[in-house]
Amino acid sequence: MIEWRGATAMLAGHPTSGKELAAACRVATEEFTSASFDALDLDLAVTALLEKYRLAARVRKQQILEHFIGIRLGISLKEFLALPSENHLDVCAEFSHQTLGADILICSVT
Repeated sequence: MIEWRGATAMLAGHPTSGKELAAACRVATEEFTSASFDALDLDLAVTALLEKYRLAARVRKQQILEHFIGIRLGISLKEFLALPSENHLDVCAEFSHQTLGADILICSVT
């Protein structure tokens, strides 16, 4: 469990992966918990927060794939994507098995 200003995050999965994912979500969480919202605009603020979480997850997933390709083939993800896909179908298939390695539940009580 991680305590932030105004929020608590519970992690499941690989501890290091969870901490990396939490670090990616921390700024958005702290901005949200320290901001003031009109009751009528709270749904819009939550939608914006969730989008920031989705972006953080996409960025983290891209970092994982870049690391995977670098270790597996010794090239960057950009170089890999420029190759004909039929040459590396096995690696492309392994992409779907690459996960964030952790789940995170973020709670804020106000």
